[in-house]
Amino acid sequence: MPAEELYEVRQVEVELPPLARVFDTLICAECGEPVMEPRARLQEGRVVCLPCAGQYSRGW
Repeated sequence: MPAEELYEVRQVEVELPPLARVFDTLICAECGEPVMEPRARLQEGRVVCLPCAGQYSRGW
């Protein structure tokens, strides 16, 4: 089948989504890797990344 029959090429207008929020980068006190602020945890007064924070427990 010829491409002209298979495809329709036309100009379209789309509304782009808003720009993504940009968060601060913090440095993990444990491993030294940069981590996006919302993905960091405060543990014993130090900022740590999720892998270094370990599993979350409420301690019940």
